Amino acid sequence: MEDPDDYGEDDDETNEEEKKMLLDHCIRHLNLPDFVMEPQIVGVLQTFFRCGGDPETVVNLLSENYCSLGQLCNLIGDWLADLEGSRATVDECFESALSSLIAKHFQPELADKIFEAEGVGIEWLPDLISHKPWRRLIYSLAEQYPHCLMLNFAVKLISDAGFQHEISNVNTAAQQAKLK
Repeated sequence: MEDPDDYGEDDDETNEEEKKMLLDHCIRHLNLPDFVMEPQIVGVLQTFFRCGGDPETVVNLLSENYCSLGQLCNLIGDWLADLEGSRATVDECFESALSSLIAKHFQPELADKIFEAEGVGIEWLPDLISHKPWRRLIYSLAEQYPHCLMLNFAVKLISDAGFQHEISNVNTAAQQAKLK
């Protein structure tokens, strides 16, 4: 017969191994450039501290890996607006370049993973679809990837938000299913 005290030791070892694995996972995230600006920073910090991570490590990792890429983009945009005389022109240029990059590198299987991730929502999507250039990008991507769940969801949100007149020519899997 097994000694019940042995279970406690195994549980402690498993628990310690799990904590170490979670700490390593958190450290990988904290080592990413500008991770302090990511929406999941709070959850990663909570996990890190819950698993026994120390504040000094967090401060060191976040400060060493802070590149300020977002802030540099804003600064360059401000400079361009000063030179151009029009912030709208700079914004259009930025949106066009970003839209092209997203279209070029879009991976529908990664986009669909947002529905699988716990605690990570799509609260940013309503803000995104409120801007016409991003709606156009979603329409274009939805045409290319009609079976992408995230894009179909975005098209539905766009329709529900009152922009259905813009999507009459978008052929998505959701529309195909309604036709069958």
